[in-house]
Amino acid sequence: MMKNIYYLIAALLGVVTLGCSESLLDTENLYGKSLDSYYQSPTDIEEAMSGVYNAIYSPDALSFEPLAANLMSDMMLGGGGPDDKAGKDVDAFEDPSEDTYQDMWVQSYNGIARCNAIIEKAAIADFSTYFDNAEEAQDFKDNAVGEALFMRAFFYFRLAKFFGGVPVIISVDQAKDGPRNTYTETFAQIASDLKLAIEKMPNTPFTAIPTESYGHTNKWVAEAYLGRVYLHYTGYMSNIEGQSTS
Repeated sequence: MMKNIYYLIAALLGVVTLGCSESLLDTENLYGKSLDSYYQSPTDIEEAMSGVYNAIYSPDALSFEPLAANLMSDMMLGGGGPDDKAGKDVDAFEDPSEDTYQDMWVQSYNGIARCNAIIEKAAIADFSTYFDNAEEAQDFKDNAVGEALFMRAFFYFRLAKFFGGVPVIISVDQAKDGPRNTYTETFAQIASDLKLAIEKMPNTPFTAIPTESYGHTNKWVAEAYLGRVYLHYTGYMSNIEGQSTS
């Protein structure tokens, strides 16, 4: 009886082994979306851009930039109660843990990776069949690339304010474990992205009635943000280091 059981097990193992053919061990994307097949239509771009904006959100409260920044300012005095040690540590410019702002770091680089994919793939995609004429298709492409450039600058600016110089990753294939760039190099990339975003995005005026584009960045937001970045880099940071702000 025992011998029969061994034979049965051996037979089943043989069937399983034969069943594991190359067709079952391939790496085909069963969901149909990848860097090669996605970003081919306006709907793809709009979905991908939603993912970019989603990365603004950080699950941990201390990684929420307005809260953390206010705790470090004179606007708030520590946390909400005697047990809120983490909030009081941030108020005193002390890290309550080694990875205090980990969520901000992870979410920012998630957003940057999504921006890189849109910038690269939208630039070479053909949207002509989705619009009435080539000019409309080109405007959509330019706006998509410009919006992604702005958001990449947004995420790097957020990172730079909390971490200083950070690894600057600007392509899909670039190594994710590269060296840390200097503060100056990081801000150079931020400024470059914002300037190019301003050039790319069309001169579309605001409308009185909200449209589906409300909540998205545009040329005018990018111009205002470039001014904010310039003032931060040449004023706030220079004053910290005791340098001239001129």
